[in-house]
Amino acid sequence: MKPKELYLTDFSLWELLLNKDYKNIRVLSFQTTGRVAPYGLSDCQDVLKKRGFSLKIVNLENKTQEENFINTVSATLDFRPHIVLTIDTVGLVPQIFNILGGIVYISWFFDNAKNFIIPSVYLNPPSPYYYLFCWEKNNISLFKEKNLAHVSYLPYGINENVFYNQNQESSEFSSIISFVGNSLNQNRREIIQAVSQKYSIDVYGDPGWKEIENNNLKYKGEVTNRKELSLIYSSSKINLNISPPQAETAISERIFNILGSGGFLISDYKAGIENLFSLNKEVVCYKNKKELLPLIEFYLKENEKRLLIAKNGEKKVRSTHLISQKIDIILNNIKENRPAPKDIENFYHELESNKVYANPFSQLGVIFAGRKEYQTAFKCFKKALTIDPKNQLALQNLEQLNKLINNSLGI
Repeated sequence: MKPKELYLTDFSLWELLLNKDYKNIRVLSFQTTGRVAPYGLSDCQDVLKKRGFSLKIVNLENKTQEENFINTVSATLDFRPHIVLTIDTVGLVPQIFNILGGIVYISWFFDNAKNFIIPSVYLNPPSPYYYLFCWEKNNISLFKEKNLAHVSYLPYGINENVFYNQNQESSEFSSIISFVGNSLNQNRREIIQAVSQKYSIDVYGDPGWKEIENNNLKYKGEVTNRKELSLIYSSSKINLNISPPQAETAISERIFNILGSGGFLISDYKAGIENLFSLNKEVVCYKNKKELLPLIEFYLKENEKRLLIAKNGEKKVRSTHLISQKIDIILNNIKENRPAPKDIENFYHELESNKVYANPFSQLGVIFAGRKEYQTAFKCFKKALTIDPKNQLALQNLEQLNKLINNSLGI
């Protein structure tokens, strides 16, 4: 069974991209829960809508893993997307996409990708239709070594309609120093406590910050929306960034959002930051607590220098790090890196003899049976048994399907 027997794939994507015929390009994406992914997804989706893409969003909120799987596969069969776009691996069912054939699926990793890529799912065999973009530059060589064909470095981009300079130094969110983030990282706690020994600092995030409150350290609660977040960044004399431990060289979204809001930023140093910003001209960095405190003292005194660096950082972000620009990079990468026919042929040859795919074929058969597409369901179960004659999921479902067909025929 070839993919085209299951799915009438429209292989015109590259011609449509070349001609910028976006209204005829179908993109499947997702709605989910979390701290970063929901906003990253909605920002990408907003850009695609404005460009005129045909967009379908699968809601994954507050559902079981099985429900999400069924909903995603059903939406794929109904909508027949050219592209599936997500953050990290939210909503992806790569083995099903591979079976159906010709679906370009895109992961933009905001977290460290090596914590998400499961070898048996994404690398066995690696699909020529999978395009992976990483914040973490160290991931690039790792996945190229695993024979993933399309792996690129792509740092964050801001939604310029959310994060902008609100020019309000006097507001309920005014701070001498502020930090927004969770309290679970011990390094963060230690740095915030060290700063509070000498300076007033306002902290926003989870209630765990209450445990270390003191006369200078004030817990201001959770930030409920991004407009409020941008106002905090605009209204603070100094915004601190303390990166999460999983970020090896990656520059977190907090850096871009602070600078995009016109805020002055002192961030912990990451090797990747110098590739994106000019140190001491657009952003200021520290390498340890001993370096941080003198920097705070200096820039609280030097108002003009602080404001100039903030202005330069804002200009850089708004000229080169908008979410719309990042979407352009993703689309251009796909357009310029079309899978070669030989790579596609080799991929499907390997797929159809790989025991890992017996269960996905069976799972797809179950969904086709639920849609009363019994002939296609039968083909899926038979294909699963061709790959693995002892596959119990296929054997059980094929038996149930035969009973269902016989009952419907009155046999």
